[in-house]
Amino acid sequence: MIFYGAFFVILAVRLRGMLDPRLLGVALASLMLTVLLDSIENHHIMTLVHSIEAGLPVSPVDGELQMIASQVKFHASYLGVLLFSFGFLQFGRLGRIIAIALWCYIPCGVLISVMPVEQAKNAGARPHDLLCRRLHPVGDPVPFKGRHVRKPRTGYRHPALATKGIFMTVTSIVTIAGRSLLALLFILAGIAKIAGPQPFLDHMAEHHIPGLLLPLVILLELAAGTALLLGWRLPFSAGALALFCVATAFGFHFNLAEKAERTLFIKDLAIAGALMVIAASASAAVPVAATG
Repeated sequence: MIFYGAFFVILAVRLRGMLDPRLLGVALASLMLTVLLDSIENHHIMTLVHSIEAGLPVSPVDGELQMIASQVKFHASYLGVLLFSFGFLQFGRLGRIIAIALWCYIPCGVLISVMPVEQAKNAGARPHDLLCRRLHPVGDPVPFKGRHVRKPRTGYRHPALATKGIFMTVTSIVTIAGRSLLALLFILAGIAKIAGPQPFLDHMAEHHIPGLLLPLVILLELAAGTALLLGWRLPFSAGALALFCVATAFGFHFNLAEKAERTLFIKDLAIAGALMVIAASASAAVPVAATG
């Protein structure tokens, strides 16, 4: 961790003249957050392993905290890598190849880090099972039950179960991809407002909206967008972003006489509709998972 943390500090110094200083700062901060969370996660995992070996029960809260820390760590690293990749574009052909490789790595990494948890959620797994998905993402969920640990089942699987598993996998991929595309819209918008706030302040003043609201907008876009990307508290994060899109549509694009504004108005409402579907689906799924 010390090695790759130092590597990214050196890389940030090397790219200092090729990236906007604020974007470079966000990238380096994201990767330093990754180093910090990696250290905490390793210590936490070893504590959980020792507890299991000693026959002590693992609290569901520990499992939830472990998953949240892991998801934040992974996605912080993806954000940092994404921003650093734009600096490699300045290094000629080799730099462009490296940048493209990093862009391909990011969606694959998102699927690898999120897919096991999504599959376990779809199967109605409890926090104990979700923790085991984090610790053993390749195998089936292994529930922790005090002094008794059930080993993952292996061997023959009924064809109907295999078909159901394939369907759940495809559903999880589509769900994660769609949710990530919506989340990136807000996360990148928040980063753009941090990098260059003046055009947004001018646009707000033009529509008689106080500029003091811009920090709150940035906080909402980054916080709720990240929660949407991680799949955390979806009813609240997706619902908040849906309300934000509706407010944006009526506050900035309600001039329906102009074709461009009418298109933006409908686009904001369409995005709000998609977020409402996510919020409603997540709310409906909560009681089912609780009884599983």
